Amino acid sequence: MWNSIAPISSLPKTFRVLLIGDTPEWIVPSPAEVAREAGWADHTILRLKFVPEREMPLVFGAVDVVVMLYREPKASSGILSLCRQYGVPVLATEFGEIGTEVRRCNLGVTVDPVDDDEIRAAIVQLLSGERAAASPAHANRPALSWAESARAHAGLYAAVLGRASHMQGEDCVIAAG
Repeated sequence: MWNSIAPISSLPKTFRVLLIGDTPEWIVPSPAEVAREAGWADHTILRLKFVPEREMPLVFGAVDVVVMLYREPKASSGILSLCRQYGVPVLATEFGEIGTEVRRCNLGVTVDPVDDDEIRAAIVQLLSGERAAASPAHANRPALSWAESARAHAGLYAAVLGRASHMQGEDCVIAAG
């Protein structure tokens, strides 16, 4: 998602960004550096490793949009099936397997991954709920229990305060608006 940080740099910081996934150290610039340069360091939560399957319901129950702006036409991801399962709309690259699947299954919006204006407009549209409310997947989105919601928010607050490692071994796994 870090190639979508630059397009949102001018947006009001009324939401948080979760950068998630297995990010090798050789990726340059680092996701943390991209967020800092865009002025979003205080509104970005980094979890640069894969999320265990047991935590997927917390992640997908707490996020509003999944952004997958891969620039390689042959990129693919199993995350789309989870987005469908949990009813989370997707902002994806318009080309390749990912874009085709998002359009075919009405999972969200596809954009040119190098067009900052198009990316910004799509993020605003998806966060406003216009597209999400119309998505068949959104209608099936499970509600979090009170316990799940509390656990997810505790992880968010700990990450924002920089204390995620002190929470009984639990990792921060959410982004919330």
